[in-house]
Amino acid sequence: MAYRSDVWHRGTDFTRSDAFRFVLVVGFRPAQADWFGYDAFPRLGNSDTFRSFAAGKSPEELALFGVPRPGHAYWTGATVDAMAAKYPGLDVSAWRTALGGTAASG
Repeated sequence: MAYRSDVWHRGTDFTRSDAFRFVLVVGFRPAQADWFGYDAFPRLGNSDTFRSFAAGKSPEELALFGVPRPGHAYWTGATVDAMAAKYPGLDVSAWRTALGGTAASG
């Protein structure tokens, strides 16, 4: 069953004063998917706030939020095009250049 830990915590009704709760939080991701996470790009990447924030940022700045750097295996012509479409104002030339292409879309 998939759930968020805050839902589980709210659903636990302690009736004894000596009761305890133990939680082990584990996450899985493919080794190459550095950007998978909880509070970074994967969770916030679809918000209008992040779209506005991303405009004008460098690849290094965006990497702090889990966006894969240029040259990462994630990037293909299609994923760079999708990034450009999703984040208007983001200069994707570094990602295109890392693919061996030019900075212009095509």
